[in-house]
Parts: sequence; C-alpha cells; structure tokens
Amino acid sequence: MEIAYPIKEYHDKKIGDIPIDRDCHIEIIKRNGGLIVPHGDTVLQADDRLTIVGKKEAVQKTLSMFET
Repeated sequence: MEIAYPIKEYHDKKIGDIPIDRDCHIEIIKRNGGLIVPHGDTVLQADDRLTIVGKKEAVQKTLSMFET
C-alpha cells in the first residue's frame, strides 16, 4: 500500500524511532521524483510517499498512525 506521508509528528524522525508494527515495514520512499530504499536511520520528510508492506492487520495499524 502506498500512502502520502501527511502527519507532522514524524517529520524529521528516523524510521527506526517510529513505532511501526513489527509485522510490516516501509519498503520504498518516493522523494523528489526518486526512490529511496529506507533503513532505520533514514529520516522522513514532509512530502515523502511511503510504500508499506506486511500483514493486512499490521499495515492497517501502521496506517492509522499516519492518519490526520
């Protein structure tokens, strides 16, 4: 599932510091027309688009964190 990254709470935070459900992960970040394979030290930016993969329930739980 791909989402636009809307929530300000996680701007300038490292992915490793965000409490994402352990049964899913951020697969790709689309940023400024390019693709980034994220790691725990990758910092999220305001206009990032995230591709999240994992078990359905885990993805839904993670998505709810990013809802405004």
